[in-house]
Amino acid sequence: MKRHLWTLALVVLPMHSQVRDNAVPPIAIYYGFQHEASAEVLGGIQKEVGEIMTPMLPPFEWRRLDAVRGGEVSEDLAVVNFKGTCEVGDLMPDRSSPGALGQTHVTDHVVLPFSDVDCDRVRNYLRPSLLALSPRKREQVYARALGRVLAHELYHIFAKTTHHDGAGVARARFTAAELTAEKFRLSEGSIRPLRSVLASTRAPLAVGRSLYKTACAQCHGAKGEGAGANSFLRLAGRPWDFVRLATQLGKKHSKMTKDAKGLGLEWPHDDTEMSSLVGYLNSFHDEQ
Repeated sequence: MKRHLWTLALVVLPMHSQVRDNAVPPIAIYYGFQHEASAEVLGGIQKEVGEIMTPMLPPFEWRRLDAVRGGEVSEDLAVVNFKGTCEVGDLMPDRSSPGALGQTHVTDHVVLPFSDVDCDRVRNYLRPSLLALSPRKREQVYARALGRVLAHELYHIFAKTTHHDGAGVARARFTAAELTAEKFRLSEGSIRPLRSVLASTRAPLAVGRSLYKTACAQCHGAKGEGAGANSFLRLAGRPWDFVRLATQLGKKHSKMTKDAKGLGLEWPHDDTEMSSLVGYLNSFHDEQ
């Protein structure tokens, strides 16, 4: 276990204090490099983290640590230190000691919002895989791998757990093939812990947004506008209510439920999630 090494003038506010009920504020990711990385590597890291995590979490807002001037305000945050040299380079054998590709700091069994990603270890671990690629492709794949290592650490921070899952981003160990493959996402076993923490610590709207994207958007559109022959969800000025939605989602009652199950779409797990989904549906009404 380690105590964090950063001293930052950051103010962390409870979710409900400064945010409108129908807003989902971003999560601040404060980052710094031991040796400056290229814009392409940074962009690749940010893109991969976003594709893995933001279907479940609110969007990330990336902020440089060296630009912090004090008095910064964040609803939720993580602080990430990229150690070593985060460039592909000439891929000569590295004599750096083996060890974890990333780590999140824990003190007295409490997960802290501070993580390290060891760029040198990631590059050395992937060296045979990177050498098999064209020089133009190497940087893209390396940045993607760094993003996946970081996504794993962010999972620990935002699920507030040291436990691992057997698949996806919450696995205890990644193979080189997993870090360089085209697709790499959250597993069901990692989605539930994240959603549980969101429901208890952030505005319920964040949970509703996640549920809508995984259970509803494919058929009803990103903002309830409908898709093809499927229903328009903006209720002409009338808000949704829990009872109506529960009836619509009833396991035995509706064709919609059967169709969604057939498509393998996720479904609300309990009353708390259902209420969060109602709140998110009503945020469409608020935007009218």
